[in-house]
Amino acid sequence: MKKTLFVCALLVVSSFSLFAQHRGSNALGQSVSKTVTAPASVKHTLKGTYLNNATIGLSTAGFTNIDTQTVVCPGTAGTCALEVDQAVQIGGSGYGRAALCLLVDGVYTDPCFFVGESLADGNYQTFSQQHQASMSFGSHTVTSQTYTDGTALLSEYNIAYRVYKP
Repeated sequence: MKKTLFVCALLVVSSFSLFAQHRGSNALGQSVSKTVTAPASVKHTLKGTYLNNATIGLSTAGFTNIDTQTVVCPGTAGTCALEVDQAVQIGGSGYGRAALCLLVDGVYTDPCFFVGESLADGNYQTFSQQHQASMSFGSHTVTSQTYTDGTALLSEYNIAYRVYKP
């Protein structure tokens, strides 16, 4: 009985390592392997929230900047955590895959994972993505982008940028 419990526990623990790896392809076509580790349990205090929404229009294939915001990490030293929630309506038939991306000061914060693809009937659908990044104190330019394989109709978006201090 004890041996059976030990083997079951060993199988459960070893399976966690299988789920800690994520493999995929990003919007740039690069193969991405990311090991997920649990973050340190540190309480963060919200220092700023920036809420943006708008209606966009037609987008050509590739990357399209949809929103730019200046955010501030307060203080004279240290870092802040940036959390961004993006929700974008994309429609039109045949645009292929879609990805939502985030840049801080012109640098991608993650690999722009694909979030879905066009519907056969061309109807709109809402894609969402959450990004997290670390940034130094001071002002930063944050840009939200979409990526589509082909021409798409970008309808509305809602984006929330939040700055936290540890």
